[in-house]
Amino acid sequence: MNNLVSKIGSKRKKKKDTDMTRQWENLRREYEQIKFQEKSRFDILHAAHKQGATTSRKLSVTSFTGIDQRSDEFQVQLTNLMRKFMILAKDDPLVLKTVLQIIQEEERCDRDYVAYVAKMEDFEIVGRPKQWKVKTWEGFKHTINNRIAQIPKDAPENWLALHLERLRQAVISDLLEIKQVCVPLCPDDWDVYKDCVVCYHESITKHLEDIVSGGLEKAEMTQILVWVNEYTGSALLKNTTLAISDSEYLGAPLSYQTLTTLRQRYLDEIGSNLGDWLPKTLKKDVTDWSSDSEPQRHDEGYYYTDYPVLTFRMINENIEQASHVRDDIKNNIVNTSLKELQANLQEYTSTVTEYINKWGNKHKPNNQSSKKKSTVEQPKCPAFYIQHTIAILNNFCLVDRNLNQLKDKFGLSDVDHEKQLANLKSFIDEQSRECLHLFLITLQAQMKQHHDRILTKQWLDNSAEEDAIGAICQLIHDHTSGMRVHYFTTWIRQIEKYITQEYIKAMMEKRMVCKSDTDRKAVACKIYQDVDKLRDTFTSLSGVTTDQKSTEWEVVTKLAEIIEVEKTTVNLQITCLVNLYGDVQRKHLSRILRIRGDFGNTGRKKMVADALRKPEINANEEKVIIKQTIFSAVQVK
Repeated sequence: MNNLVSKIGSKRKKKKDTDMTRQWENLRREYEQIKFQEKSRFDILHAAHKQGATTSRKLSVTSFTGIDQRSDEFQVQLTNLMRKFMILAKDDPLVLKTVLQIIQEEERCDRDYVAYVAKMEDFEIVGRPKQWKVKTWEGFKHTINNRIAQIPKDAPENWLALHLERLRQAVISDLLEIKQVCVPLCPDDWDVYKDCVVCYHESITKHLEDIVSGGLEKAEMTQILVWVNEYTGSALLKNTTLAISDSEYLGAPLSYQTLTTLRQRYLDEIGSNLGDWLPKTLKKDVTDWSSDSEPQRHDEGYYYTDYPVLTFRMINENIEQASHVRDDIKNNIVNTSLKELQANLQEYTSTVTEYINKWGNKHKPNNQSSKKKSTVEQPKCPAFYIQHTIAILNNFCLVDRNLNQLKDKFGLSDVDHEKQLANLKSFIDEQSRECLHLFLITLQAQMKQHHDRILTKQWLDNSAEEDAIGAICQLIHDHTSGMRVHYFTTWIRQIEKYITQEYIKAMMEKRMVCKSDTDRKAVACKIYQDVDKLRDTFTSLSGVTTDQKSTEWEVVTKLAEIIEVEKTTVNLQITCLVNLYGDVQRKHLSRILRIRGDFGNTGRKKMVADALRKPEINANEEKVIIKQTIFSAVQVK
């Protein structure tokens, strides 16, 4: 059985070889006959030319019309064979080689005849030059055009990207085949590989022009611009396997006008999308601020919203795509993105300010309803106003961090980009500080009712519904939890400083006068408890160790000691206080002594005057500069 199959295969191969031999022999025979006839015609016309040009022209018209017709028909036959250029190279190489040799001979005849005629006056060679190489090469170009036009476009989604990749792979495959199989069969003086590259390039250009003229969506514009940019690089023309020499002369596979128009449309589309999409992102974020759920928490524990995430995701995607299109396009997209971002951030900060102003003073935990009911229903404060405000503030930090990542990722180091980024970062820093300050003001407003109870009878005997300092500590915790480290340290320091000042102010406002040592010890003990609660709260929030605890509360403790100590040692305590805090004023000391309740006006004045008496300064000695402390910020009326 195997022998039978082998014999059949051998017979088929022998028949094919016979057919191929017969075909190239027929071609050669036909061509030789045409050559013979044309040579005979030339000889006759040349002889007739000596007898006169009129006779020569008459002979050429009336006697040799069949030769030109036979030659044209043979050229058409060769053109049809050239359409099978690559198929013949693999299946019938002898036929292809014969075709190419005939074309080469005709090209040489064209040159020879033209050169000969140039030496003779008034003599015209009929049918020359034939230019068979140009004409038959059109057959191969036709095949290439059909080949590229037939590459599938049937993908339901992302069709253009898939089509362009198929196109790239097909061109690489064809050129490799031409280089490895076809070129060895061609005449040595023909640069067939270069000619084929040019043919494919022209066909691709026509194909892409047709695609562009049909209209493209934004994603498709990106895909075709990226492909055109990669086409001139290692993806095709500079592919090391293809080894196309001097490919720069080919240029882009789109006309300059089409490419310029397409790039401008692309830039306009990106700018329009950014201008439309960023405000929608902000609007969606603003809506979420009033939702009945907490904002998202990062793995590190801080709150955030989607605004910076979505904003920079789009900006990154646009710049990433543009970087594959061309550097100048990328730079243009960067400029557009940063300008749109600047405008959007201005709207963002304006909206944040409005949000904090609107709800900051209305958000009061455990707030009782007003006794006088309004006939107009008041808008309800968002349930998670504080958490959303913290998330909003954190977003400033996220925007700043994303700008740094944007700069590093895309190498935005030129002068214009550096300036744009610096202006944006400066704007973000300024606005974040303003919003943080505004948030602090609203927190201070909520703390006021609790500060007003310090150093009162209710405060001392714990008869109020809630402990004033406990409520303040809860407010501090609520307004700090979930805040990014970038703002946290400054925020904590500002709150601690403010509460310390307010506590001292409460001690200066004549709210309480002790009547006995027992009262004085009770007041001092209550102050110590308050200081411990506040200090522990700030220490816990700051995450510092025991030896790193804030010294902000030492002044309150020393004031409490003045209230607590025996009357005989008060003068010493006041003197120590004055030595530590050089800017303490007469009214400060007098109000603390008043809380004690065991000094009259005269005694208080004398003790204060003695404590504040300054030693005489020699004229030659330098004047001592008094350092400002917390007492400079506490004004006593």
